[in-house]
Amino acid sequence: MTDDHAIAPFSPSQVESINLYQRSGAFHPFTCANRGDSPHRTTTDKGVLVADETGLFCPDCDYEQTWVHGWMADGRWAKMLPDAALRGLEIPDHSAVGGPPKITEESQ
Repeated sequence: MTDDHAIAPFSPSQVESINLYQRSGAFHPFTCANRGDSPHRTTTDKGVLVADETGLFCPDCDYEQTWVHGWMADGRWAKMLPDAALRGLEIPDHSAVGGPPKITEESQ
């Protein structure tokens, strides 16, 4: 796999794919460089970055990141997983209508 990058601004479908990736637990998520500092959360999501159209940001400080791996943004990450790892995730195939696959969350 080539290591292409997606650079902000992100489209709504890219934001959806990145945030699902970040919460999936399938791979290590991108995290804040400052996550060891206060006032970062002490829960299991400590320092996990959240995506919006402008990039990724830490909900606990001003850390920002403007890129992700291309496979995180376009849904290829989900297609690399065994079916068992996709429990609770619905990965519809939108290739027939063009564009990257859209990733949706069935339930949380």
